[in-house]
Amino acid sequence: MLALNCMFNPFIIIFILILAIPFVALTMFLFSKISGIGDIMSESNNLVQRENSTQKFLVYDPSFNEREFIIYVSNLYAEYRSCQDNKDVSALRTKLTEALFSQLEMQTEELRRSGLTTHTEQMTLVNSWILCWKHENERDILPVRLDIELCEYTTNDATGEVVSGDRNTRHLIAPVLELARTADTQSVEFVDKELIICPKCGGEVEVEQHGKCPYCGNLIRSSKFDWVLSSISSGR
Repeated sequence: MLALNCMFNPFIIIFILILAIPFVALTMFLFSKISGIGDIMSESNNLVQRENSTQKFLVYDPSFNEREFIIYVSNLYAEYRSCQDNKDVSALRTKLTEALFSQLEMQTEELRRSGLTTHTEQMTLVNSWILCWKHENERDILPVRLDIELCEYTTNDATGEVVSGDRNTRHLIAPVLELARTADTQSVEFVDKELIICPKCGGEVEVEQHGKCPYCGNLIRSSKFDWVLSSISSGR
């Protein structure tokens, strides 16, 4: 009975807890350090994988220019957001797959029907990189992640009231854009092409012309890299 009274003596329990505090603190400190090392190693491994992926793709396509490609993708995303805000995606027709273009058209029509307008402001690109290289369904696919800070919100067309988001707060998003092209296609040197060739009739078409070839009516989907955007994740 005396032993039990000693075990449950509050002063003894407090004394034991005081002695245990340094050990608990040391354990938590070591755990945080180990976790930090793990995060650093994970990020390092991801960086190596990205570099290896790019190097492999350069062997496959020596003319590929990663920097210019990422700039193109970043600008394409900015154009996509602008078209979405203006509720007119027609300018994207030649740069998107048919499936993605149809999807964006439906989303735009839904905004019109609902009387809503999206707004993208103060957009800044923080970081960007190619995640990997995929070869599937007779296509080359390069997913590109963009880390972007922006302010985004949606307003009611009739009242101007903000119905979602915040016009005064910036936040970070990380969308992933997948660019696709026919397999075994080689990149050309990145230049501002003034003309592209219609694959059906061979007619020369200005890059800024969107949609159908003015000579034969063929729908042209081409870009400076012969890539088209096949999917966009929200990255929220």
